[in-house]
Formats: sequence, C-alpha cells, structure tokens
Amino acid sequence: MGAIFIASDSIGAGKSFFALSMSQCMVDKTEMEDGDVSVVSIVDNAKNISHNMDRTFKQKYILIANAEHDLSLLKKTHNKIFIEISNDIPQKNIDELIANVGGTVIVITDYRNIRAGIKLALQYKDNLKGLIVNFLPKYSMVQFKSEILPELHQSGINLLGVIYEDRALLSLSIKQIQIALNGTFLYGEELPDNLVENIMVGGFGMDPGEFIFSTKNKKAVIVRGDRPDVQMSALATDLECLILTCGLEPTEYVTYESKEEEVPIILVETTTLETMATVNTFTSLANFDHLDKLNRGCELISSQFNMSDFL
Repeated sequence: MGAIFIASDSIGAGKSFFALSMSQCMVDKTEMEDGDVSVVSIVDNAKNISHNMDRTFKQKYILIANAEHDLSLLKKTHNKIFIEISNDIPQKNIDELIANVGGTVIVITDYRNIRAGIKLALQYKDNLKGLIVNFLPKYSMVQFKSEILPELHQSGINLLGVIYEDRALLSLSIKQIQIALNGTFLYGEELPDNLVENIMVGGFGMDPGEFIFSTKNKKAVIVRGDRPDVQMSALATDLECLILTCGLEPTEYVTYESKEEEVPIILVETTTLETMATVNTFTSLANFDHLDKLNRGCELISSQFNMSDFL
C-alpha cells in the first residue's frame, strides 16, 4: 500500500492543497474509490488541528505520538495515503516515522522560498520522490528555467512539477470577507458562501458603470453607501456581493434589487480607501478551505501532473 509523506520548508507552502487535490483527482480520474485514498495530517498537538479544514474536507488528523500505530492501520485498508507533516514537528521525529512506516517523500515549496525547499529536499536523500514548486508567477518562468532548473539538475532532485499562482486559490469567500472587514450583513448572510476572485471599486471612471463592472466576474464591488447609481450598475452584472463603505446604508430600491438578484450586501464603517487597504491583505488570509478551491485544485493537478506517477 502506498504512503506519500508531504513536507514543506514553510507554513502555507501548499501541503493541504496538494494532498487533498491529488487524492480527489485520483478518485475522479482513475478506478480508485473514495475509500481507497486517505489524506492524513500529522500534528504535534491537538491545538494545531484545523477544525474548519476538518469540517470542509473530512481530513483525518493524527498526533505524532500515535502516528506510527495509526498509519500502520490505515495502510492495511487504503491503497494510497497522503500524509501531510506539520512544520512544527522536529525533523528527527519525521525521519524516524518515515523509516518505521515506510513510504516516499514529496517536498512542496513556495517559489519565493525555493532554495529553502531544495535544502529540505536534499535532507530526505533516498526517501525523496521529488520536489513540487508552488505559487510560480507566470512571468517568472524564464527565470525559473534559466536559474532554478539547472540548480535542481545539479543537485539530483527530481522536479515533479510546478503549480502557477491561481486567483481562485488565493481568494476569500463572502463570509470571510465580511469577517476580515469587520462588516455587517444587511442582506444575504444565508445565501451560498461563494468565493470572490476579484475586487472592484465603484465610482472612479468616466465610462458607464455597467460596462466597467462587466469586465470582471466572481467579484465584489466596493462603493460608498450613498452611491445608488454605482450600486445599481454593479447589480446589473455578475456580482457576488456589494460592500458599502462609510457606514451608509443603501436606498430601498438598491436593497430590493439585491434581493431580486440574490446578491449579499455587506456594510462597513471604514472609508473606501481604508477598506481597500484591508483588501490588500486578503491573500495572506487565504486558506485551502472551500470546496470550489478543491475543484480548482483538481483542475490544476490534472493539467500539471501525471496520475500514474503517484499511484
């Protein structure tokens, strides 16, 4: 039975993204069934368990103290196990676990920390299956090929693949945005918690508002609460939510239209500029915690990797 340990040089490099997306792809693209694949996260203590992740994806968590026993049981009942290793576990404990349980290691690294990822990969020596580079900006491919690939070849590390930066994976959901902005739902809290991939600001262009807003989909529009003209233009396009600033509530016909279109309205007390300053921090808050992200992750994995390399 196959066990693949997934390690990284830093928190947020993409271990959960890869493990969960790859396991889903195996179920979708091969003859394997849900019960054939298990995704496990090994943590140092119970405080590190992400309950939000657990609820979303039914990911299993194992304490390092019980890991060898629990993994041995899982190997008897599952064809493939992806084992995500928490970054707070000492390296010697990880090495002992891999030696006792058996399996190969994949190191996933953020492109911005790639040399730290290479250094970690070299520590696993004969147990290393390969390296995955995550968050690669598309405009950096020339540099990657000219500088990083030769370094990987020289070190003898197998490059399993690269994953480009993706807007959907770096986005927040409507409710996450409401929390991040300390806002209040005026309408729509009970509606589906969709991802918001684009943020637009209303009221700063000379072109008709509807024309400007129609250039982006899966978007939120930030606009002062006393600009019903801009709000109605936004509501005439594909819109995930309206964010009204300065604590100014909308007119009745804007509220009516948002209900007709089922577009949530979030009211914030901050100004538009202050709100945008917070929006600029959103990518640092993004986690792999939404089913739409799992679907997108599976698309990326399918396009970049050969399933047979992981079976």
